[in-house]
Amino acid sequence: MTRILTKYSDIMAILGAISLIFWLFGSTLNILSSTGTFTYYWGIERTANSYFGLYFETNKDGFLFYNLYKNNGIFTEGPMHSLNLSLALAISTFIDKRNLHKKGVIKEFVLILSICSAISVTSVGCIALIYIIRYLFGGNGRHKSGRTIFAFVLIIVASQVLGQLLEMKSTTNSYSYRIDDYIVGFRVWIDNIIFGGGYGVRNYINYLSAWRADNTGYSNSFFWILSQGGI
Repeated sequence: MTRILTKYSDIMAILGAISLIFWLFGSTLNILSSTGTFTYYWGIERTANSYFGLYFETNKDGFLFYNLYKNNGIFTEGPMHSLNLSLALAISTFIDKRNLHKKGVIKEFVLILSICSAISVTSVGCIALIYIIRYLFGGNGRHKSGRTIFAFVLIIVASQVLGQLLEMKSTTNSYSYRIDDYIVGFRVWIDNIIFGGGYGVRNYINYLSAWRADNTGYSNSFFWILSQGGI
């Protein structure tokens, strides 16, 4: 199992590095041009610019004073990409023994940059949580009290920063869609708590708020699994 997890982490690091190149020099700086387009279904049929089928431009988001494409990699949206990258970072940090070597440090650096370029508040919080846990519980026990105090301060600071980011995010359509997805997913799951509605269940559309008729895509993985397979 450890070997499978480390391989998954390695693959995500490679995909993250590739996506960073296309995101920076293609989507952001416009030095590289897309190689084609890709049609996909996300609530409605959509089209995205493709870079050799290894990176796709699917949506923009406001960041500071800029309107940037999110680094979605090969995924439909940034949070999906950053979730997989965050999991890969956690595996590299807590499971993969190679992270003590130079290659491991470079790998973690690439993963962190990739996560940040996805412009996802949740995943930035994951980065902070991963390293707070490593700092708090890692090492040989010397200066444990000092590490505990420092970690506590870091948690407070991180909470304040994330709170500010969430407050900024709460004014965006993305935030509204996420909240509605939680509500919709819960209501669909309640319809069939034990066995779920089966693979590809589509009755979630009946519960979407009227204001999002132009965007019927669903992005909550947790409730999507529950609504399809139950508990």
